[in-house]
Amino acid sequence: MNYTNPTRLQAAILDWAGTVVDFGSFAPTQIFVEAFAEFDVRVSIEEARGPMGMGKWDHIRTLCDQPQVAERYRKVFGRTPTDDDVTAIYNRFMAADREDRRALGTDSRRAGHHRPTARARDQDRFLLRLPESGHG
Repeated sequence: MNYTNPTRLQAAILDWAGTVVDFGSFAPTQIFVEAFAEFDVRVSIEEARGPMGMGKWDHIRTLCDQPQVAERYRKVFGRTPTDDDVTAIYNRFMAADREDRRALGTDSRRAGHHRPTARARDQDRFLLRLPESGHG
């Protein structure tokens, strides 16, 4: 098999979810804030945006590990958050996210439909083909 290294860029793969379209990841931050608020723990929008890009459970664990958030949690519960607490906040986050998607009409699980929603399609990875005549 003969392989030749490409001499120019032929395609770019982009991840829309918070990288290209939602720069700064503003979309889910309010839901993180609300999920923590359900447990009487204040988290600011700025704090919620900090670990964007991680999986949701890991994002919440990272927030809980921040000294200022851990201290607020301790004041409410008398201890710092455990993994079980992170899971409880995560479950509240996921429920609120589903509620938000339903309110926006983007929940693919409605009425038994299992096709990608507009929101999901926008966030899926896609292939961007570059013009043949371009340099690079």
